[in-house]
Amino acid sequence: MTHLLAAALLALSPADLESAAEGHLAAEFERLGRATPQKDAALKSAAQALAREALSRSVADAADLLTITGAVSDAGGFDPSPRALVVRGTPRDEPRRSFLERKDLADEPATHAGVGAAVDGERAAVVALLAHRKVSLLPFPRSLPAPGNRKLCGELAHGYARSELYVTRPSGSVDKLSSPAKANFCELVAFPQEGRHVVEVIAAAERGPEVAALFFVQVGAPSKRSARAAGLEPTDAQSARSEIIDRINALRAGSGVAPVARDMRLDLIAQAYSDQMAEQGFFGHVAPDGMDLRARLVRGGYPYDLAAENLGLASGPLAAHFAVEHSPGHRRNLIDPTYSLAGVGVTFRKGPDRSEAIIAEVLASPQKPPADFLAEAYRAVHSKREALGLPRLERSEALESIARAHVEKALSLDEPRTALQGEQIHERVFAALEDVSSVAVDFFVAAHPSLVTDSKNLSGTRVGRLGIAALKGDSPRFGKGNYWVVVIYATAR
Repeated sequence: MTHLLAAALLALSPADLESAAEGHLAAEFERLGRATPQKDAALKSAAQALAREALSRSVADAADLLTITGAVSDAGGFDPSPRALVVRGTPRDEPRRSFLERKDLADEPATHAGVGAAVDGERAAVVALLAHRKVSLLPFPRSLPAPGNRKLCGELAHGYARSELYVTRPSGSVDKLSSPAKANFCELVAFPQEGRHVVEVIAAAERGPEVAALFFVQVGAPSKRSARAAGLEPTDAQSARSEIIDRINALRAGSGVAPVARDMRLDLIAQAYSDQMAEQGFFGHVAPDGMDLRARLVRGGYPYDLAAENLGLASGPLAAHFAVEHSPGHRRNLIDPTYSLAGVGVTFRKGPDRSEAIIAEVLASPQKPPADFLAEAYRAVHSKREALGLPRLERSEALESIARAHVEKALSLDEPRTALQGEQIHERVFAALEDVSSVAVDFFVAAHPSLVTDSKNLSGTRVGRLGIAALKGDSPRFGKGNYWVVVIYATAR
């Protein structure tokens, strides 16, 4: 590279880079026959701030949805989840060239766009923000010196209806404001306390509710009184799980939906999957081994009627959940009254440019156990053996008695094991039944009797007797309302 060329490249200004990118953006939309997005001042200002973020920190930080939302809000905008294209490189011409080579800019329709650039020595960054605007809003302040009220007025775009206004308070609670069930609205929004408030306009669309507008309003000086108020991220999985569950339930409360209860078994299933994504370097609902949510729930021994999964990836767990909340499909999962239980997995990992958090949220409606758990468990075993072409097992009161005594003791000790305090079930069976030659025992902590068939023991060709005992109880380790089940298979001499 000659000194003259190097000097020319170094002379490229942010305005030069923005002009080139804007021209290419318009050409790509024209090439695909789409309407060219309108240039938007707020999106452009936000894109410029994100370009500076990409240079001072990383491309991943600049593309983080929470960062994008903050930049758009600070610029006076309100488009939720705009599509962001972030390019950084050295020398200054490199991000321009990379941007001009992109053929995916117009893959999705957009009504408004903003392009911003920043330079730092020989380095440069270009950012494009593309939004499909769903609402028009009159100007609204992004900061208030003290608590007070402000009126928010706007009109939904064609195809959207029944506007609803929500405000997430600094405490994390969500207030739903009364709104007319029509496209235009003008509502008084109260900001009764200091801190950062999140204002959302929700619109009814053909496929369900969508966030039409989203922005932050800071009342008073930014608070450092708490992690939630200051927007700080939890640094351990346990704290992150608790905060995410709190936010899910705050959103459900604001939507008039009953809260979900945290389920430790769902936590384990979700955590195993977030760990797997981090370790194997993928992100999606279907793992490289082909397992989906249904398969993971079955493998975890979790019976359910309905279940859903949300995944998030960002610089921190709360930022990842923020993205989940503002994805239409994921938001529908969060506020679906069908689900009553939830589990969260949180895994931290070191990325090439920054630390990241992967979250997996599993919501479920547990399978309702039948009224007579024990009778259903026997039926499940008999049906499974019949399907295998094996003879029916004889129900043994003696085996039931031994199983019942053991399960009562196990629940009292919170230890679902076949050996307790040095005593084996097998030894008690041999002592009580002299004609038994071999014994096999299963222990389950189960929500549904069908789980007792998940055993190789029931397929024994020589097994002849069966005894089952089940006791419903609460456990500090395994949660509330589960059945503790002992199944004994015996073979006669």
